[in-house]
Amino acid sequence: MGMRRVVAAAVLLLMGALAPHAIASTVPAVTVPDDEAAVQAVTAAKEVAYRDALERMRILQAASPEDVEPVIAQCRFISNYLDDEYGDWIEVASEDHQACLDVLATRWKDAPAAKLHVYRQQWGDDAIEVGEALLKEAGAWPDALRRELYAAQAVLYANDDRDIQAGKLALQAARLGDTDSVPMAVGALLRQQDEAGAARLLRETPVATLDWRANRRLDAAMRLQDPSVALAELRRHERSDLVLDSATVARVHLRVGDAAAATRALGASGTGRRDAQVRFDTALMAADVPAAIAQIRVAEMDDMAANLQRFAVLAGQFPTSLLSLPMVGMALVSSGILLCLALLPVLLLMPVHYRGLARRVQGRVPAPVFPRTGLLHAWWGLALMLALPFLVAGVVAPDSLAALFTGEQVPDADALFRLTLWSTIACLVLLVPAVRALGPGAFRGEGSWRGQAGWLLLGLVVVYAVAFLQGAWLWGMEDSSTVQTETVGRLLEGGKSGYGPLLTLLLMAVLVPVFEELVFRGLLLGGLARHISFGWANTIQALLFALIHNDFPRFLFYFAMGLVTGLLVRRTRSVTPAIALHAINNAAFFLVMS
Repeated sequence: MGMRRVVAAAVLLLMGALAPHAIASTVPAVTVPDDEAAVQAVTAAKEVAYRDALERMRILQAASPEDVEPVIAQCRFISNYLDDEYGDWIEVASEDHQACLDVLATRWKDAPAAKLHVYRQQWGDDAIEVGEALLKEAGAWPDALRRELYAAQAVLYANDDRDIQAGKLALQAARLGDTDSVPMAVGALLRQQDEAGAARLLRETPVATLDWRANRRLDAAMRLQDPSVALAELRRHERSDLVLDSATVARVHLRVGDAAAATRALGASGTGRRDAQVRFDTALMAADVPAAIAQIRVAEMDDMAANLQRFAVLAGQFPTSLLSLPMVGMALVSSGILLCLALLPVLLLMPVHYRGLARRVQGRVPAPVFPRTGLLHAWWGLALMLALPFLVAGVVAPDSLAALFTGEQVPDADALFRLTLWSTIACLVLLVPAVRALGPGAFRGEGSWRGQAGWLLLGLVVVYAVAFLQGAWLWGMEDSSTVQTETVGRLLEGGKSGYGPLLTLLLMAVLVPVFEELVFRGLLLGGLARHISFGWANTIQALLFALIHNDFPRFLFYFAMGLVTGLLVRRTRSVTPAIALHAINNAAFFLVMS
């Protein structure tokens, strides 16, 4: 029996070894189809499945002829096959979709759900216009439809840079339960200075359902002053299965001062710009100087603003870090940038110089406003205005350097006030040698003080007439806010909350007007008028005065103010009435805003 079993086992093994060859010899060869033929076969099968599903949906629709929801479901189904970019495209779907929308627009033209669906198929200004019409009648709609309308219109407004309107609608949508609108709604509440309401909205709204929406929620929560709000949001979302952005998580931990947790969140991955900033902040909080230096990359010119800020922050907190090679390189880059800013006025003043030489050759020597003031003094004033604030920012408010460099955002209110105060004081001190060239007569002027006061009063009337016309034009604009208006608002906020109203008034109504008038109506106008006609000199300085405020909606007001104060200087031969007009205007603005 033992031998039989061995033989049987051997036979079975042999049959197992030969079986695949036997099977392969009996199966006919399969021809691999051409790739285009395969694509056509799949497309044809997809079209058959599409038509079959659409026909079943139409049968269900016919069974409920008074119900609009089956029609909307049919339109939504068809819309899945309109995009040919990602392959989900069927040729007849576009015609089917338009026919479906036509049914909604005619047969169901009075149904809110149908109106909403048709509206959601539009984009841009057309969609905004239709949405605004729907908003007027949506008060009687069911909450679910109103929520969808508010959320959709808020996104359209946000894409059109109408942030105030977008925030209001997003807040209504969020209060009706739309979790996607929460970040925008938080922004609206913060604009209303309702931090408690923003924290309550975050706390009471269900967590986000998608990764990117959760990260947006955390970003919104970090805009609140109370860091525990963002930490609570993080804890809620960590209990879900969402994948949170490591840099965002680290920033939340940094807000509460937990550098170790931030380090763990970052891990070893991440090399993007945002990761670099978070890693730098984490290393700085942990006093890890080598890790902080590693995030300063001199060669990354497209991220120069952030690298300059890291350099200034690190040099301020750890001066010995300046001995490292990356810090030395960044110091050289910073010096080069400051030098370029200081030399930038030469692009304007050199052509003026040669134009003046040509006029003198022709015997057309202009009458100077201030005889002892030349283009060198004008250059010094402009160079201080352009370059010195960046140097001061690196010392007194290094965290605001990137925002100051790019001009795309406004620094923190407290840092902005400190920066403005100390840079203005520094500029005034360094302006003294050039101002001495103006001489005492540039402040006394010509004529009686009553005459100068009369011209000042006339200048105020003209300036405020222009301001009234400008205001009437701005009244028709939905949102005339700019970086400049936000900067002034934050400046007032930082000054009054941290330094008191008197110092804030001193800065805005005394120091800033004195500095700007000495530069533009003293040194610049005086220097230009020695080489070109007063009309051109006054126009150029007024134009630069308006441009440097970077507030296009109010450009006419700034330009008019520059022209009027320039004319005051020429008529009175003094910068004092110009300083007084500027100070009165700023003081009035301060009182109105207060």
